[in-house]
Amino acid sequence: MNFLQFQYFMAVMEHKNFTKAADTVYNSQSNVSKQIAKLEAELGVVLFDRKSTGVCPTAAAEFLYAGLQAIVPDFMQLLVQTKKLQVEHQRELKIGLCDGIDFDRILFPVFAAIKQRASDLHLQVDTYSTEDIVNHVLEGRLDAGIVFSVMGNYEDVLGRRPLNRANSRIYYSKRHRLYGKKNLSVDDFRDETFFRLSDNLLKKSYHPYDCLPFIPRKIVALASLNAILVNIESCEGVGLFGESQVFLGKESLATLEINSEEHKVGTDIIWRLKGGSHALQYFLSLL
Repeated sequence: MNFLQFQYFMAVMEHKNFTKAADTVYNSQSNVSKQIAKLEAELGVVLFDRKSTGVCPTAAAEFLYAGLQAIVPDFMQLLVQTKKLQVEHQRELKIGLCDGIDFDRILFPVFAAIKQRASDLHLQVDTYSTEDIVNHVLEGRLDAGIVFSVMGNYEDVLGRRPLNRANSRIYYSKRHRLYGKKNLSVDDFRDETFFRLSDNLLKKSYHPYDCLPFIPRKIVALASLNAILVNIESCEGVGLFGESQVFLGKESLATLEINSEEHKVGTDIIWRLKGGSHALQYFLSLL
């Protein structure tokens, strides 16, 4: 016994004809007749007297029909609301943001534009380390992640798309000896220690110092952007990054932009190639 059988039964009650009832439920007359017969067998009662001119409901059918009229509309509304809830849930996306990305300056304009075009799309954003973002996306705990463009690829399991690109900059402290120097140039930083992220976080194809006219005298790899920031602020050296970091708006730091058409950096969105939701595909289509 199933809900479709009751739908067919009510259609037959309303039209007193199997063929007309079948048309209203978009099914064949033979299948509707078969399902009604099955319902009668399961209930142990005769619901219709079959005649050549149509069908005549029995007293049992009249009783069942009266009861179903009080139940079915509420049940149909319940199904509609359940489906609506599922659709709304599918419109929710969990986005992981890499620590150190300046959301207000870099990503808010992108997200605001998406919300204007798709007000029913709900984005839940939280911050994570790059490693956690990759793991959470792969395991389905995040629908997508936003990372720096220089981070590792994972091309076999993750999709990837650029969100923005800009020139690299040398970041240095305003307490640094070069701050305020007239006609400051990239070459003035030739003998500086450069701090960078550890190799295991970076793309194998990424060579950050290709945009410089020299090879830095000393390069020190650190595990996090925060560690790099501390060392830059303490004048232990400088850093080479794009414009997406929160570093750029920090009052204690100064930057020198390096114009290069070949070595742009920025942020990318990543997502799992298999098992993505319809909402994710919708979101990606708006970028």
